[in-house]
Amino acid sequence: MPDKRGHDRSADLLEGPLHIEKQIAELNNPARGYPEPQRWLRVKAACEYAQIGRSKLYELIRQGDIAARKMGSATLISLNSLDLLMLNLPELRARENAVRRRWMKPRRRK
Repeated sequence: MPDKRGHDRSADLLEGPLHIEKQIAELNNPARGYPEPQRWLRVKAACEYAQIGRSKLYELIRQGDIAARKMGSATLISLNSLDLLMLNLPELRARENAVRRRWMKPRRRK
């Protein structure tokens, strides 16, 4: 059926999941200016993912280092902000001429 301008839009309508995939691809198109959709985790899953405790997670939320939202009673944590936090942590590097600790010394035989 033609629209106001006389264009037939019936060819644009697709059936089934292909239609949804096309809409998602169009929404995620960076040329349109839409942000990439965020993935969200509940607190328990976020703690397991980041390998930190609940209190440390809530501390990071209070400090503004991690994005969180409330949906009813559920607290949802942004997976993207967890990834950014982990990427911005300082790297652990081995020191040159590191001093060996006492517990690392081999035992002497008597």
